[in-house]
Amino acid sequence: MKMKPTMSFQELAKVQGEQLSKQPLITLEEAKAQAQRIKKRGAESFAKEAPMIQEGLKLIKTPLTHNDAVHIYRWLCRNQITLEMISKKVLIEFKATEQYEGYVRRKSKKENL
Repeated sequence: MKMKPTMSFQELAKVQGEQLSKQPLITLEEAKAQAQRIKKRGAESFAKEAPMIQEGLKLIKTPLTHNDAVHIYRWLCRNQITLEMISKKVLIEFKATEQYEGYVRRKSKKENL
């Protein structure tokens, strides 16, 4: 059975369960290695996009929209920009968003690991 956009949650879960059961089993070491490869490829991809993202950041002005805050959060988490790259006006508004709070929590959690 193929997945369709009109399927219910239960139908999707059943189809995905069937697909998972057909995949070959792998060891924990293989899964960890796979996760590291994916993480490394993601970091490389994010690094390639960084110059374009930094130019896009310059176009963000106040008042911030929700989408602007979400983009800034995502770019910070991907290490494509730093807080220092954000203009002062935009940074002041960004610090008042839930995305900034999430970024601070995420950053402090990483530092505590």
